[in-house]
This record gives sequence, C-alpha cells and structure tokens, in this order.
Amino acid sequence: MLPAPPRVLLTTTSFQDTPGIHHEMLAAAGFEIVRERGPLPEARMLELAGQFDAYLCGDDAMTRAVMQKSLPRLKVISKYGIGLDKIDLAAAKDLALPVLFTPGVNHTTVAEHTFALLLATVRNLVVEANHVAAGRWT
Repeated sequence: MLPAPPRVLLTTTSFQDTPGIHHEMLAAAGFEIVRERGPLPEARMLELAGQFDAYLCGDDAMTRAVMQKSLPRLKVISKYGIGLDKIDLAAAKDLALPVLFTPGVNHTTVAEHTFALLLATVRNLVVEANHVAAGRWT
C-alpha cells in the first residue's frame, strides 16, 4: 500500500482566486490540498493543527501555540507573499520549522497600486469623490 500523500492546508485567498499555472503546478505535485478561505484566526488554526504536513498561508495566525500543536506532523510553513508579520518567526526557529516566502509574487500589483495612488493624488480624487458623495458636483 502506498503512503498517503502529504496534506497541505491552503488558506491564501490571493492564491486561490488568481488564475494561473500555479494551480496546475500544485495539483501535479501530488499533494492532498485542503482549501479554507483565510485569514484564519488562531482559534481556527488550533482546530486544524496536527492534520497537515505543510501550511501554504496568507495572513493566518501562525502563533507558537499553533506551531507546537501542529508538530510533529508539520514540516514547513510557506507564506504566499512577502510579509511575515503574522508568523511567529522566533517560535518557528525554536521548533526547527522552515518558513518560506515568495518575494516578487505581488510586485506587479504593488506597482499598479502605487501608480493608481499617484494618479489619485495628482487628480485630487478623494476630495472630489467626497464632494460628489455630498451632492456638491463641480
């Protein structure tokens, strides 16, 4: 009998909602993927802890308690994005859990958002939108 495939908890909504080859690549890897819409609070993460070999997360509460309860099964935490502020890195280090992230995954989106904010500033968009909302069309 073959061993069960590694189970991965996938919570990042940007990964789930964005079409692309990353879905096929993950499926082809042979993992059992369990999808939940994050970000998940610590209470929900504690309910799920111990059932997965890997977390592919967004901004879920990756606390020391979650990591400790996830062991010995959990082997890796991978953040889909660049911000690691929701992951207790000291706890991960203490527990010898590798933490991975994906630099550059959202660089186009960040650039587009920055450009949109610059245009909104130059065109005084927020002030004008508030005038329209208040019935003062100019």
